[in-house]
Amino acid sequence: MTERKWEGVVHEIDRGANTFFAILNEIVEPPAPEPPESFGTFGLSQVSDEDQSWVKLGAVFIWDGRALVFSHAVWTRAEMDQVSKRAAELMKIFGKAPAKTKKEDDK
Repeated sequence: MTERKWEGVVHEIDRGANTFFAILNEIVEPPAPEPPESFGTFGLSQVSDEDQSWVKLGAVFIWDGRALVFSHAVWTRAEMDQVSKRAAELMKIFGKAPAKTKKEDDK
């Protein structure tokens, strides 16, 4: 039997109740074009001491039904700008340019 896993995104945190609410998408192969969303409430006590500081709105984690493992990937502004620039180049090649950002309008 294949172990099921979900990718979660922290949507709400209630520090008073020591819980957080997350939107979950099951990780399946091949990836579903529009995977159905699930929702879950987790206790902060389920998060390892090392991952406690990563519990923030928008944080991404993997849940296997038992353990929660938070993503520690952090993108720098320069990396995000580089990816955005490359995406814009590809959109032009394929005939659909994204809308200009406020930053681009200021140039």
